[in-house]
Amino acid sequence: MFNDLGIIILSGGFGTRIRNTIGNDVPKILAPINKKPFLDYFLDWLKPLTNNKGATLTFSFHHNYHPIIKYIKDKKVRCSYVIDEKAYGTFGALCNSALKFKKKEYLVLNGDTIFKADLRLLYDKFLIEKNLPFLVLKEQSTDNRYGGYVLKNAKFIYSKYNSKLISLGAYFITHQELIRRWEKSTDLPFSNNSFRNFEGFPLMNDENCLGLEPINGICLKKNVAFIDIGLKDTFLKAQSEIPQIMKSYN
Repeated sequence: MFNDLGIIILSGGFGTRIRNTIGNDVPKILAPINKKPFLDYFLDWLKPLTNNKGATLTFSFHHNYHPIIKYIKDKKVRCSYVIDEKAYGTFGALCNSALKFKKKEYLVLNGDTIFKADLRLLYDKFLIEKNLPFLVLKEQSTDNRYGGYVLKNAKFIYSKYNSKLISLGAYFITHQELIRRWEKSTDLPFSNNSFRNFEGFPLMNDENCLGLEPINGICLKKNVAFIDIGLKDTFLKAQSEIPQIMKSYN
């Protein structure tokens, strides 16, 4: 059952790691995957959610967003967008979008990532105990030198140390819980005025939101397909793997 779900696509990155591969003027979300923009695959991937009347789509932009806006307008994509004045960080960008377009619940996604999962089923799992954020993770074979999550007492806890459970940058959270975690992280009320005057950006999803307290989630197995096109080698792999992921849904 869809209540009032806002899907927030974080697309504010500079794409510096693949700029030499796709060209300086091409936003990462429009990078060519098997001769089609990545965004085309991404929108198809979201259809199990966006085909429902209770779900809306919002893009969060910061850098090189004019080509993306032109593209979504030319394609007549039903969506809204927010342009961040500066690099607010992943959690900061979510908060800015939530201030502009309030929804009861949010699904936060990175605009350069696709993984094989039933998004509708994940949403249903979140609704079972929606007072807590619900994060999508993936098991990996080696420790993550950038940190990750550990499972303790049936909850996931953020760890800055090595972990074999990594976040895929996708999570569900209610508006009420978003406010609570913003206020706990910043000691400020959740308002446009507080946001404009806050000097502690960037705020990041792991450190400043999900990592504040234990959360719910699901950990995908090591063999589950997951592609992040932000690196040159994964972008090259994506040329064949993303079409394969999308084909597997049919």
